[in-house]
Amino acid sequence: MGSLLAYLRSRFFWLNVIAAIIMVMLLLGLTYHWLNKYTHHGETITVPELRKKNISELGTFLKYKQLNFSVSDSSIYDIKLSPGTIIEQDPKPNEKVKEGRTIYVTITRFNAPEILMPDLIDGSYRQAEKILQSLGIKIGETIYKPDLAKMRYWLFR
Repeated sequence: MGSLLAYLRSRFFWLNVIAAIIMVMLLLGLTYHWLNKYTHHGETITVPELRKKNISELGTFLKYKQLNFSVSDSSIYDIKLSPGTIIEQDPKPNEKVKEGRTIYVTITRFNAPEILMPDLIDGSYRQAEKILQSLGIKIGETIYKPDLAKMRYWLFR
């Protein structure tokens, strides 16, 4: 027991403790400095507004800004927007991000979705119009052709 106390009071022990503390502090300081350089701490880019732009012009635009993009969804079809138009982005516009960050965009479909045409035979025009509107089908030019059976009834009355 006496030799342990003598060792703890010795100059050699305290020099080793001080050297270990200095080494740990030096190692932590160097690691902190290296992390700031490696992660580019404090260096940010403002995310631009991408909505209403077309996906075809996005590659060169973001390459100039040193950002990347990825299409996360393209299942929405909007007849008012041209195909490939960006309708949503993540991160949002004006947020601060690091250089090389990937921006995820949602674009409109290039082709209209296919749906089954409903049976409109033997119904009224108003009924057919309501069915088509409920399915989101745009009604184009309407041609009226009288029913042959109704014409014969009217002629031979």
